Amino acid sequence: MKLRCGIRNPHHLIIMSLDLISPELLSGVKERGLVLLNADSLPELLEDYKESLTLALIDAQQISEQIGLGRVINTAILGAYCKINGDLELGFLEEAVKETISYKLEENLRALRLAYERVRLYPRKGRVCA
Repeated sequence: MKLRCGIRNPHHLIIMSLDLISPELLSGVKERGLVLLNADSLPELLEDYKESLTLALIDAQQISEQIGLGRVINTAILGAYCKINGDLELGFLEEAVKETISYKLEENLRALRLAYERVRLYPRKGRVCA
């Protein structure tokens, strides 16, 4: 797989398409890192990483299509990532979206909220998440 940037060992990795997932990509994530995947179920390939990584899933594609954004998943991914990262509250994200997005604002806000609520976290084995 050809990487498009100079980052080789990220702490966090967002995979926006199952077509992009590979052992080479996953092996570069730092131990105890976080992987957010746009998918409706945990791919078998990720089973081997449950010991060393925190995994999270969001079906951003389904959310975006359901509410009228088509294949545009960016806002849904943002909502899911911010929820599992824990740094930003939903209200702050909503304000940021209102300030930066004008096209289909209500749909983008709904995508943000739904992904924030629906993201599923698979903590590393032996680790408890609240």
